[in-house]
Amino acid sequence: MRKPAVLVGLSGGVDSAVAVLLLQRQGYNVIGLHLDIGMEDGRMNLPRLAEVLGIKIYVRSLRRLFQKDIVDYFVRQYVQGKTPNPCLLCNRKIKFAFLIKEALNYRCHFIATGHYANIVYNRRQGRFFIKRHPSFYDQSYFLYSLKPAWLKKIKFPLATLDKKQVLALAKSYGLLPFLRLHPTQDICFIKNDYRQFLKEKVPQLIRPGRILYYNGEVLGEHPSHLFYTIGQRQNLGISWPQPLYVLKKQPADNTLIVGEKEKLAKKELVLSQLNLFTQPLPFKAKVSIRYRSQPQEAFLERVGLRLRVVFVCPQTAIAPGQAGVIYWRNMVLGGGIIN
Repeated sequence: MRKPAVLVGLSGGVDSAVAVLLLQRQGYNVIGLHLDIGMEDGRMNLPRLAEVLGIKIYVRSLRRLFQKDIVDYFVRQYVQGKTPNPCLLCNRKIKFAFLIKEALNYRCHFIATGHYANIVYNRRQGRFFIKRHPSFYDQSYFLYSLKPAWLKKIKFPLATLDKKQVLALAKSYGLLPFLRLHPTQDICFIKNDYRQFLKEKVPQLIRPGRILYYNGEVLGEHPSHLFYTIGQRQNLGISWPQPLYVLKKQPADNTLIVGEKEKLAKKELVLSQLNLFTQPLPFKAKVSIRYRSQPQEAFLERVGLRLRVVFVCPQTAIAPGQAGVIYWRNMVLGGGIIN
């Protein structure tokens, strides 16, 4: 009996192409969908890729939606003094949302992507959870914002493979000439420096401001608070006995507050805009405050629509706008945005 159809989000990179191969090996009927967000680099050949894979690849333009919901959001967050992670929002509002919607149109029972993660079913709780990938390339942090109802419809074929194995498979099937081989930038819509990007987007906000020591002493001047993030040490231009770091940004008066590294350490944070895969949460779990940082032990306390997180050990450079992702062992329990 033939397995149901799967709609695969094809980015033009190696990972999603190999995801197609693995699904085909498992007997699924695969349809490809490339979401055009205006970031094409000319190094992929979708018609040729479709021919080699033996599937149909459709293209849908989401340029306007991506500009409005992701790019404009990124700029607004920086203007407000935060450090946003647009990939988190893109997964929920663009990539997965559109794949889930289009799966119905293409009569596909599942969707799939080339993310390095897994989805498992917990029989005891009767719920699906995202599971961390065992390799350095684990992307579960970026996936906490997916709607819980979507998980039963999602497949991550690369769940048990590492990057070397994925590249070897792509090479053995002759896919490499038609794919984008280099890793994408941390932020796909910024080609070089985010500072130059912000200069072009909000030139009226690029103006000098004060740099204050945490006790209020004026130490110098900076070109714009937009060019700095919490924990940043570079480009402060201050001579001081010890290295100084950005402790806080005050967008209202375009001021940076700086201090020594130990001043960056904090034990508490509050998460809002929660997305949880299970409730109630355990009293104690592990929380990751940035991509590729090891989850750290913390106590959790629900306060209305928010979550108070108290770490066992102080954490450095907790940045408002980033995500705090909650783990129990190797499972994602959910997460939220750091206030």
